[in-house]
Amino acid sequence: MALPSPLLFNNRSRLLAVLPLQLLIIYLKSAACSFASVSYTFSTHHITGAHAAYVSMAFTFASS
Repeated sequence: MALPSPLLFNNRSRLLAVLPLQLLIIYLKSAACSFASVSYTFSTHHITGAHAAYVSMAFTFASS
């Protein structure tokens, strides 16, 4: 007779270990994209600050 509880516990602990890592990767990816877009828009001087904020927000939403 097979006991499913150790296997279920193993899968659940693996899921709980992987989930924060996935969230951290998503957060770092969005932060890197927003930083890159802000630095790019500020390096081009003809774009206003409001436009730069809008572009960085769009990059942040697109990367998440």
